[in-house]
Amino acid sequence: MKKVDQEMRNSPNIDWDELTKIDQKHTNILKEVVEKYGLIDIPRFGEEISKSAWLIVQHAPKSDIEFMEKYLYLMLSHQDKVSPKNTALLEDRVNMYLGKPQVYGSQIKSNSEGKMEFYSIENIQEVDKRRFFVGLDTLANYAKRFSPEVVLPKDYKPDPNYS
Repeated sequence: MKKVDQEMRNSPNIDWDELTKIDQKHTNILKEVVEKYGLIDIPRFGEEISKSAWLIVQHAPKSDIEFMEKYLYLMLSHQDKVSPKNTALLEDRVNMYLGKPQVYGSQIKSNSEGKMEFYSIENIQEVDKRRFFVGLDTLANYAKRFSPEVVLPKDYKPDPNYS
C-alpha cells in the first residue's frame, strides 16, 4: 500500500479522483488491521511497517477523521514505540481537519493570492523548539523545501537555539 501511495503522489500527473479512491481503499484495509492488532508499532512490526501504516493514516480522507483521531491517540499513548516525527505530523493533520491550530507547522495550504502558506500554528514563538524535540527541521528550513517556497507566518522568528 505504501508503494502505491507514494508512486501515485510522486507522479507528474496526479489523478486526484483515482488517488482519493486508493486512499479510501487503503484506509479501509488498515482499519481492519488496526481493529485486529491495535497500533502498528515498531517493536512488534518493525520501523518500515510502522511508518507505512502511519503514512496510510496520514493520507486517509478527511471523512475518516475519527479513525485518524483514534490512531493518533494510540500513537500518543505509546510514544516510546512509534516515531515522534510521524506522531507530530499526524497531530498536525488531525488538528487541521478539525479546524484547530497545528502544533508543529507541517501542514500548508494555498492562500487567496495563490501562494503557499502554513495553516494556523499555535504559539508560533515555540514552534522551532517543538519541532526540534520530535526530530523535525526548523520551520524556515521546512518552508524552503517547497517550490515555490512557502510563505512563513508573520509572527514567526527563527529560534537560533534550535537551528
